[in-house]
Amino acid sequence: MERTDGALERELQPGETVFWQGRPNLWATAKTDQAQIWVGLIAVLVGLGYFLPPDNDYIVANLPEGLFGFFFCSLFILAGVAAIAGRVRAILATRFTVYAVTNLRLLIVTNLRRRTVVTVAPSAINVVEVSEKADGSGSVTFRREVRDTGDGRETVKLAFLGIPDVRQAALQIEKLRRDPLSTKPV
Repeated sequence: MERTDGALERELQPGETVFWQGRPNLWATAKTDQAQIWVGLIAVLVGLGYFLPPDNDYIVANLPEGLFGFFFCSLFILAGVAAIAGRVRAILATRFTVYAVTNLRLLIVTNLRRRTVVTVAPSAINVVEVSEKADGSGSVTFRREVRDTGDGRETVKLAFLGIPDVRQAALQIEKLRRDPLSTKPV
């Protein structure tokens, strides 16, 4: 599998210059995804209640019996495994992900099984928020959007998560947002 640097180079347009690039931290991604992993584990454990012997101490309530019980508990197991697998995939994808700030746009390139590219134009950067730790690492949020769903409103964020030099990345993003025609790094 190709490393992300080559994938980033292939995405650059002629004359496009990379001012900053970084990779997400595996542990930072795992930390943000831990709630979904726990929910998936709980769903799997609830579903496994059907397959445990009826005289155990683990089952708190009576589960449906027969074919309906089998399908009901199987759905919990499948949903839990899907939630866990999706988060594990996202955590593993950090190894094959690179973030970049160029003179034309922001790029998020992931090269896990197939290459995916998220491009953000300077005009689409509506906020630059920094979440920094004591060691200088952290996350930069650069796009926040509120969408109306049938159940209410949902806030969608785009960010560079778990990067080692968060201030430098934020500085370059802010410069691109203020002056998208500039070709000199800060």
